[in-house]
Amino acid sequence: SGTELAVGTSAGRAYLFDRDSLTAKWAVQTEGQVRGIAFQGDYVYIGSGDGLLHKVRSADGALVWRAYTTA
Repeated sequence: SGTELAVGTSAGRAYLFDRDSLTAKWAVQTEGQVRGIAFQGDYVYIGSGDGLLHKVRSADGALVWRAYTTA
């Protein structure tokens, strides 16, 4: 969103930072390299090399659901 910055790593961690202070709000661990991050409303979607799409709440990083995106 407008006041947040998301970063993913090859080690499978996704971070959400406050854009103004660059303070980390949360970090989420996936089982594969973070391949993409998208914002939609109050949620952050994280695609990873483990074939999963993770939906987490932007407020606290809590996992809402995850689903396989490959067959």
